[in-house]
Amino acid sequence: VEELESAYDDARYLCEQHYINAPQLKITSSIDNVFPYIPNHIYLIFFEIFKNSLRATVENHGEVNENLPPVHVTLKSEEGRIVINVHDEGGGMAHDKIAHAMQFFSTSAVLNEMSLYQGAHSSPLAGFGFGLGMAQVYTEYFGGTLDLSSEEGRGTTVRISLNCQPNL
Repeated sequence: VEELESAYDDARYLCEQHYINAPQLKITSSIDNVFPYIPNHIYLIFFEIFKNSLRATVENHGEVNENLPPVHVTLKSEEGRIVINVHDEGGGMAHDKIAHAMQFFSTSAVLNEMSLYQGAHSSPLAGFGFGLGMAQVYTEYFGGTLDLSSEEGRGTTVRISLNCQPNL
């Protein structure tokens, strides 16, 4: 859970740098064991997912909205696997856009807007089109799966399933 919170904190920082606002994170866990993975890889997977969720939520609800809906994370154990769901209320996407979102160089960010204000020591919040693709590569490298489901007009859920005893 530490890696998830750290990834969220860094994604929230970038979101606040760009929008001056970011949704909160709500974590619910029914897991008593630890992640048997390299912490940096878990961080990278969730940093990319959180950046997308935070940006979508702010853009869908307005950056001046003081009551942004939180990003929800649930962790549970399922048939020898750790399942993590990240759900946002960022407006979702059309079903035909889901496969495109997983491709490299695919971005929904308007590049001229997303890259204008970035502090000297900051990374862009979005725009390169590597985030979800890299998250999927890391997840699959460790024998996991990353699935995206979305309801247009509502929100998106990213489901990551990882083996409880990976072959590292």
